[in-house]
Amino acid sequence: MSIETDESLWPEGAQWYGPETKYHNACFYKQDEDGHWWICFGTTVSAWSLTGPNVPRKMGDLIPRPTAPWPQVGVECEFSPGPGSWLPCKVIGKYEGFVWLIGANGPVDYCMTDIKFRPICTLRDELAEVMRRKISGTTELLPWETLADAVMDEFDLTRKQK
Repeated sequence: MSIETDESLWPEGAQWYGPETKYHNACFYKQDEDGHWWICFGTTVSAWSLTGPNVPRKMGDLIPRPTAPWPQVGVECEFSPGPGSWLPCKVIGKYEGFVWLIGANGPVDYCMTDIKFRPICTLRDELAEVMRRKISGTTELLPWETLADAVMDEFDLTRKQK
């Protein structure tokens, strides 16, 4: 397997791979929701560094992350019909680039190129994502209370006073 085709060789969050050239070391790139570019020089250690608002290479030189195979019929997972939203579903059929799902609002069909799939997130996954968003882009150490407050706010939790 090569890095161009095997997603398991990519660090978490990587969206593009930049092969080694005369002027650049091999590395991975990702872009966050604010449009900032991040760079990572390893496949085993996900040490991301902020590069700024512009990618330091031509986009045409970058290799996009290989896409994972579509879930099999019968699999329960989550799908994203658009940016930022993930909904639970069960895949009930696939045919020639289309997928049929049963979601909270009943059966729907989508062109496979219009949606993304992922395994169902656990509460642990959701908490990790909240904390990642809270510390993303900062180099300062955050107190545990700050992370706890972010989780409390995200899940609309309130502390019970004794």
